[in-house]
Order: sequence, then C-alpha cells, then structure tokens
Amino acid sequence: LSARMNTQSMPTGQLGMELKWYTSGNAFLSTSPCTLTGLASGWVPKSCALTAPAKAARARVRLYTTKGSGQAYVDAVKLEASQP
Repeated sequence: LSARMNTQSMPTGQLGMELKWYTSGNAFLSTSPCTLTGLASGWVPKSCALTAPAKAARARVRLYTTKGSGQAYVDAVKLEASQP
C-alpha cells in the first residue's frame, strides 16, 4: 500500500492509511493498519507492506486523519500484490 501525502496545511495533524479485508461474500475479516511517521510539508511518498489474511478476496483502503485541524492532501494511492 503506497501513497503520496502532503500535510503542509495540517501541521499538528496526523494521517493514516489502513486496509480492511473482506471475503468473497463481503464478510469483514480484519483491519491492517499502515503506520505513517515522518510526514512533513510538501509531497512525501509513504508505503507499507501488509499481508492479507487467509480467505481474503477483497480489500478496502481507508484514509483518515487524527488530531489537529487543517488540510491534508493524498495522491497516487496504490495497492500492489507481491509474491512471498
């Protein structure tokens, strides 16, 4: 899971990303958080490696903010499969 983020207008806030995993029948399985640190002014690339749980067939990306106020920008969100 990767994205480019800009918190220039949100100096005290925090951004987060996570994947919510579902079965082929849309039953919720679990959530995999992607901890983001080192965000600064300007566009910063962020990524993390996550492992799908057994029986996962779908994933939903969730972007969120915690603490603070202001504006945050997110671009080029990408989920790519890799071979173990």
